[in-house]
Amino acid sequence: MLPPSSAGDTTQWTPSAGSNWQNVDEVPPTADTDYNSDNVSGNIDLYNTTTFTIPANHIIKRVYAEARTREETAAGDPLQYGLKTNGVEYWSASQQQLTSYGRYVGDEYRVNPNTGVAWTQGELDALQVGVKNP
Repeated sequence: MLPPSSAGDTTQWTPSAGSNWQNVDEVPPTADTDYNSDNVSGNIDLYNTTTFTIPANHIIKRVYAEARTREETAAGDPLQYGLKTNGVEYWSASQQQLTSYGRYVGDEYRVNPNTGVAWTQGELDALQVGVKNP
């Protein structure tokens, strides 16, 4: 698991306090203690991730964005989960949110979707993950 470590290229959601990435870096999640919110279609929040050294003779088996989210007003509004690699964003299909917190997962990438080959150390180090209000 590579939790957020700093702001990514886009921070359009509203933080409850502090920086956006600091509101989503806890393991386990803190629910309503700190959070980011948004109600504008098209807004994106991206986060740089912590680094991880790929051991020699190992490969990354899968990469995906994961979040704990909920709808504030009425169940059913969608969000998308994704990542940014090699300057390109990749977003999951819209996923309907419930009014209670749930685990949501974006698309799984067994290889880098931009290159079509195994993830490299540089790509993993530069990886950004995030959420989009479609």
